[in-house]
Amino acid sequence: MPAVPQQPGQAPAQPQTPSPVRPRTVVPPRPTAAPSPAAPATPPATFQPPAAPAPPVTAVVLTAAGTDHRITGAAVVGRRPRAETPDVQVVEIADVARSLSRTHLRIRVAHGVAWVEDAGSANGTRLVTPDGERVRLVPGEPARLVPGAVLELGQVRIDVALD
Repeated sequence: MPAVPQQPGQAPAQPQTPSPVRPRTVVPPRPTAAPSPAAPATPPATFQPPAAPAPPVTAVVLTAAGTDHRITGAAVVGRRPRAETPDVQVVEIADVARSLSRTHLRIRVAHGVAWVEDAGSANGTRLVTPDGERVRLVPGEPARLVPGAVLELGQVRIDVALD
């Protein structure tokens, strides 16, 4: 350590040694729970009990041009669909405009849920929810069917009911 110059009449300078650094202990504040609102003594007049879970789906009923098609397992839907395996139901939809692909979409009912997926169709598939939202299906990605939905396949409209 270099020597510190000394001024006349001053005591010799002492070399400064660094003081040991002690870590500071920071105590975080204790979390406090937000006060819970007081529950009303009586439920409001518009009180609705929670909805019961939806019953499991056992079948999908497609209605196209006045004709019902009941699906209880796996199905292919289109202008002239071909089943991939013998246990797949074939649903042929008349389409003079030829806006449907031969195999346009797949539907599956399994474990109490109904699923639909576009089979790589040329004109695509749109799922219209009961509240009017239109969702374009991505080929090969299943989407869950809901009661009251509508499927738009090219220029063909198919109403969906779940049993």
